[in-house]
Amino acid sequence: MEGTAVNTLLACMENYNEAVKKMTAKLRPGDGLLGFGRDPKRDPCHMEFYEAVGEAVGRMVQEGLNPAEAEDTVRFLVTLAQEERYFDLTQPMREAVQGHARTLVPLLEPETARELADAIDAQLVIPMHCRGEGYGLAEIDTVEPFLALSKNVEFADGPSIELPDFGAPRTVVLKLG
Repeated sequence: MEGTAVNTLLACMENYNEAVKKMTAKLRPGDGLLGFGRDPKRDPCHMEFYEAVGEAVGRMVQEGLNPAEAEDTVRFLVTLAQEERYFDLTQPMREAVQGHARTLVPLLEPETARELADAIDAQLVIPMHCRGEGYGLAEIDTVEPFLALSKNVEFADGPSIELPDFGAPRTVVLKLG
């Protein structure tokens, strides 16, 4: 991979911002109002950005990010929506690409995963990217190091739960098989 993972994603964002700039320069007054003309919210550049970020993250995982690079990449994706230097029109997709950070969770150290969950004020955390008895990759840790860093840990009776009324943040471990 050329450059750092974050630089790759930053280039995707800069290309997206440039595409939005070109698209908005071509708009005529009234475009998009009441469904007439070219609606800037429906321009293909939005989905192209989302897909480009997803493909870039997929390549990063295949090429093997180390935990520090994975952490930097997750932080970039999670904070991109708060950046104010981009067109407002890009805000929904900057929020949407946060979902691509899930792909990187198995590469994070347990301390980092816990810190990031706390930083985004996650009300419900369900550890899923871990090794268990009889399943999972040897390179991925068990759930115990993550649970040791967590408060309000609950163990479900089965592989699913009813969504709780959210009060205090909690970590719920699902019972598989």
